[in-house]
Amino acid sequence: MPTPIRRRFAVDTLLNDKVATVDVLNRAGFITTNDLFSGERYRILTPDSYADEVDAVSHPVEFKWLQTHFSQEGGAPADVAVIYWNKTALNTPATAGKLTGGVLSSEEQELSKFTGIADGAMSLTIDGTQKAITGVDLSSVASMDDVATALNNKTTPEATVSWAAGTAQFIVTSATTGSTSTVTAPAATELSSAMKLTTVAGAVPTAGTAAVTGESFPDAMSDFYARGGNAYLYEFVGSDAAAIPDQLTIAAWVQSTPENKCQALFLTTDPNAKSNTATSDLGYQLRNTGMERSSVIHHPTGTVAGVNLTGQRPDAAVAGRVLWTDAGAQQWDYKQLTTLSDSGFTPTEQGNLRAKGYNFIERFTNTTFTHMYPGRTCTDREIRIQWGADWVDNNMQASLANYAFRTPLMAFDEETFTDVEAIIREWMERAVDRRVILDDYTVSLPDPDSIPASVRKSGIATFNDVYQATLNSAIDGWVVRGTWSIGGI
Repeated sequence: MPTPIRRRFAVDTLLNDKVATVDVLNRAGFITTNDLFSGERYRILTPDSYADEVDAVSHPVEFKWLQTHFSQEGGAPADVAVIYWNKTALNTPATAGKLTGGVLSSEEQELSKFTGIADGAMSLTIDGTQKAITGVDLSSVASMDDVATALNNKTTPEATVSWAAGTAQFIVTSATTGSTSTVTAPAATELSSAMKLTTVAGAVPTAGTAAVTGESFPDAMSDFYARGGNAYLYEFVGSDAAAIPDQLTIAAWVQSTPENKCQALFLTTDPNAKSNTATSDLGYQLRNTGMERSSVIHHPTGTVAGVNLTGQRPDAAVAGRVLWTDAGAQQWDYKQLTTLSDSGFTPTEQGNLRAKGYNFIERFTNTTFTHMYPGRTCTDREIRIQWGADWVDNNMQASLANYAFRTPLMAFDEETFTDVEAIIREWMERAVDRRVILDDYTVSLPDPDSIPASVRKSGIATFNDVYQATLNSAIDGWVVRGTWSIGGI
C-alpha cells in the first residue's frame, strides 16, 4: 500500500473563529404593551413577514408603525424586534367582592316604602359564610343614605353597605379582597326586596380579584436579552400624553443600562410640546433630566393644511430610513421620508420646539421633500454622533476580547501594549473613514514599565484618555452672506 504524503508532511489550518461579537446596531426595538404573539417576549419581523404576522385590524397602531418602518425609499432595515412589555396589569391592587342592587325608581325611593319596616331581616352570604341579619329598624329614616347606614350597622365588620345616589343603587361590599371575596344575593324578604338586593330585582354580584403585579420595564428587557434579543434604537407604541410615564421609564433604562449601549426615539402628539411655558411634556422632562440618549419627535394629530396627520408615525419612518446605513456615516435630518406630511408648525412653534429639544417633520415650500429636523437628541447631541460612538465602542471592545483569546499572553509589556494600541488606532481610522471624527486623533498608552506594582497586581489595565479625537459635526443649516459693490468706488 502506498504511503500517504500526510504521514510525512502534514499541514493543518486552525479556523480561529471570533469569540466575541458586536451588538446589533442596525435594528430597531419596537416596544408594545399589547400581546401580539400569545405571550412571546419578542419576535423578529422582516419586510416580507410583518403583514402576515401582525393583524392590521386587531393591532392597527403596531401595523402602521411596521408598515411605515419598512416602506421608506432608498432601502430598509433587514428586520425589527417587536418586544412585548406586559405592563397592562402593572401593580393592579386586589379588589373586594360586592353585590350591586337593582336600580330604584323615584317611586321606589319614597321613604314610605322603608319607614314601615321596623324589624327587617335578610340573610347575606359574605365570603362564603352566611350572615343572618335581623332587627333592622327603618321607621325613622329620612334618606336612602339612612337606609344604607341602618343595614351597614348590622353587616359590620364583614361588609359595608352604601347608597350610590348617581345610579340609585344600594351596594354591599365585602371587607376582604381577592378572589375569595364575594357577596351573594339574599332570598326575598320585605327588607331585601325594598332595597332591590335580590336577584329577581336585578342585583348583580361581582367577585373580588387578586392583586396582580405586572413586570417592570427593566425586567422585561433583561428577559429580552436573556432570550437572545438585541436591538439598538428603541421606540414605543404609545404617543399621546398618557404614554409619557412609560416613555420616561424607557428613556431612564436606555440612559442607565450598563451592558447594552443604545438609544431611544419617541413620538409624542402631546400639544404641550410646542408651548414655551409647559413643563409636563415629554421633551421638557427628558431635556431637564439629561437624558442624552433619547430623542423626541413632536407631530400633531388631526387635520393640518387639509391633511389628516392622525396615526402617522414619523419615528418609524426615520428609523426605517436611516438604520440600514453605516452607523455614524449619515446625519438623520435631510433624509426624504415617505408616508408623512409637514407638521404645520409656525416659526414661533418651531422655535419653542427647538428650545425644548424636539425634532419635527417639515417640507420645504413648493417641493415634496419631507424630512425630520434637526436630527438631534433632546440635549442637542447629534443622533448620528452617538450612534457612531457606540459603533466604535462596541467594535473596539469586541476586538479586544478576541485579542485576549488569540494571544498566548496579555501582559504589562511592550508587546501587548503595542498590539492594543494598534487595535485602537484601527477603529479610530475606521471612524475617520465614516466621517464620525476628524483625522487629528491621537492614541497614547502609557509606558508599560511605568505601571505601578499595585496596578500590575490587580490584573486590570485601566487607563484614561488613551485616545483623543475631534467630532466631525454635521451642518443643519447655512447662512451665507456677501457684499457687492460698484467697481472703482
